[in-house]
Amino acid sequence: MGHLLGPHDSRIQDGLAHRRFRQRIRAAAVGPVALVAFEGGGSFLLERIQPADRAVLWLPTQGVIQETVERDTLVPEPGMALWIRPGTALRGSINGACSGLSIILPLTLLQLDQNQPWC
Repeated sequence: MGHLLGPHDSRIQDGLAHRRFRQRIRAAAVGPVALVAFEGGGSFLLERIQPADRAVLWLPTQGVIQETVERDTLVPEPGMALWIRPGTALRGSINGACSGLSIILPLTLLQLDQNQPWC
């Protein structure tokens, strides 16, 4: 999935190796838009930088993933969405079961106003 969401580094959280991380990831494309469905659980840290040529709309459907984006900590939960702009650094923390859908949009489809907030 690195080719869709960009390069990332992930690891089990220190001291929580007994809470084994498990995942199921599926991907599909609709024209230039890609969809990535994620289901997982355990204790896990993820660090990545959103590629400069695409943005992601993360729609959680179960559980909570704490996200730190540009020094702001957000906790998108089911019923909310997190907009991740191109080039944005992101750090996420998963504790327990979670799932969601990432909608990956190429920059060529977007009209971004750099003066508006990313969330």
